[in-house]
Amino acid sequence: MSPITKVKNLVISFFFAVVIAISAQAKGGGSNSGDFLKIPVGGRGVAMGGALTAAVSDVTALYWNPSLLSGLNRKEILLSHNQLFLGSNHDVFYYAHPTAKVGTFGMGFSMFRVDDIAGYDANNVPTKKLTSMDSVSTLGWGKTWSSSPLIRNLNLGINVKYLREDLGGDSASAFLYDIGLSHQRETRWKKGLKVALVLQNLGKGIRFEKESSPLPTATKVGFYYPMLGESLGVSGDLVLPKNGSLSTHFGFEYKVMNAYSLRLGYRGRDLLSNGLTYGIGFGGSRYRLDYAFVPYGALGESHRFSFGVRFGRTSREITLQNLVNGYYERSAASLAQGRLVESYREAKEILNVAPWHEPTRALVNEIETDITALSDRTHMEEVQARIDGHFSQGMRYFQKDELVAAKKEFLSILALKPEHPEANTYLQRINSRFSSFVQGLYENGMRSFASGDYKNAKEQFEKALAVNPEYVEARAQLKKTNEVLLKQNQDAAARTQKQWMEKRFRVARDLSSKGDCEEAIAVFNEILRADPQNKEAKDGVARCRETFSKTHLAKAEQALAEGRLESAKEEYQNVLRISPSDAAAKEKIQKITNQVQSKQKEESVQLYKEGLDFFLADDYAKASELWKKAIALDPSNVRARRSLERITQKTNMTGDTSAPASAEPAKIR
Repeated sequence: MSPITKVKNLVISFFFAVVIAISAQAKGGGSNSGDFLKIPVGGRGVAMGGALTAAVSDVTALYWNPSLLSGLNRKEILLSHNQLFLGSNHDVFYYAHPTAKVGTFGMGFSMFRVDDIAGYDANNVPTKKLTSMDSVSTLGWGKTWSSSPLIRNLNLGINVKYLREDLGGDSASAFLYDIGLSHQRETRWKKGLKVALVLQNLGKGIRFEKESSPLPTATKVGFYYPMLGESLGVSGDLVLPKNGSLSTHFGFEYKVMNAYSLRLGYRGRDLLSNGLTYGIGFGGSRYRLDYAFVPYGALGESHRFSFGVRFGRTSREITLQNLVNGYYERSAASLAQGRLVESYREAKEILNVAPWHEPTRALVNEIETDITALSDRTHMEEVQARIDGHFSQGMRYFQKDELVAAKKEFLSILALKPEHPEANTYLQRINSRFSSFVQGLYENGMRSFASGDYKNAKEQFEKALAVNPEYVEARAQLKKTNEVLLKQNQDAAARTQKQWMEKRFRVARDLSSKGDCEEAIAVFNEILRADPQNKEAKDGVARCRETFSKTHLAKAEQALAEGRLESAKEEYQNVLRISPSDAAAKEKIQKITNQVQSKQKEESVQLYKEGLDFFLADDYAKASELWKKAIALDPSNVRARRSLERITQKTNMTGDTSAPASAEPAKIR
């Protein structure tokens, strides 16, 4: 098979991928190899118009943006099968494996197959049917760099892909790669905003013998912004193909009780449809079924399904388990080295965080048994030595004012000997010092409250409660402070609203005085939305409606007197737009409509008669033109409709659509 013939057959096979993907963006008409790489993966991405560069949150990040693989915390599998146009199929398998330290790894395989492709030889003579099968194998990686020197929480991802194309026994392959970056904001109104950049399908191209074709390289920039408590998500992408024109994509997703999601999308520069896409998703944290519907006009409709499964423990759960195991091993090592009390304290701290950890529970039981044994007379000296050591260490910490460390040492003594008087005394002194600190915070808060600095007072009371949650006076005073702050905020909001309403009243009065009643009504309605009972705004709306109605009723009557029915009807409709319940205007519009319809019927009858004259003169084209106009004016003109059907049948049989140009229409006698 010659190189030219291979390229011709290859272009025919790639047509099916181009229809599904976004190749309408390209200027060159679809000459790239690997165009099937532009077929979107996953029902969610398709339903949201392909605007997923920053919005992807599952294993399909292998397709959309490898940097967002970093957001996955469970192992995940996605399966997708799409039956496309004219016997073409697109199948996808993706798998992601997150780790605790080195990021998330992913692998995938997708295949595009077209059967029964017409083959041609070098002389353009049809040959046997061919099969085209294109596949791409992907290895991906994504990681979050929390301590990046440039941007915090910067995500980086890379894909390495192996592309293979088979057509009629010939094949070619190439390596290509993707680079993705993304970043999520966590401050004020920007919280949750994601921005992303992807360089997709980078490589040298693919070669069939001596014929080489470039890859569908593209640069994508996108954003995703959650709103309404993350129930509504809005995304947008700008896509610039290497050999094409810039296109825009937008997506919207509304989540209902985390049970299902409604989706809508728009794909810019889509020559095969109006660009709108639709879809829905079902499932929760473990399973996910996504569906997308894409209309393609005369080519039909495309239905996309994808099914995803998450399984295994999250990377955070694994990290916590490893951390607990590490502390357990340290506590067990302390016990093995004879540091019984230290081991006991460490084990108890572990159980405060992870009470489910059975090895630690067993260790605590073992230590408590050992402590009981140490209380025997044969071990009293050893117990006393341990108590003396903890007491000496606690005293040193206390003298350095390291009260937290000192408290631990004295508590260790009480674990061995609960009635130890010195340890109890020092614990009381430490608690007293803590109480003095809390009392100081409370007094600072009271001074700030008295001086009117309520924000600082609130801060001091909250600090006091953080140290001692049982401080009743601080809690009561915090409640009063919050009430004062709330009243201040409400008063400020009321003043702001009053100032705003005064400005809007001035605007409305100015518009009304200039005769711009419609705009004045709109401003008065703004005020009423803020204050539905505002009498002045209600009166203003009523006055403007009355003035507006009088003006347009006068114009309508004048137009009627001059016989300009459509102009009169338009003026009456203006009246109804402002006063929808105006019965007189409705009656006038109905009367004008009846007059117009009556006039159109008369004109339709006249056009039918004129067409009949031309029909008798064998000028079928002119007769057909007049009868079409008659039907357009009056669809109920049965005679014109039947005559048009007869003339259509006659011209279909004879192939003659008109008489000689010199023919004169015959007159009806």
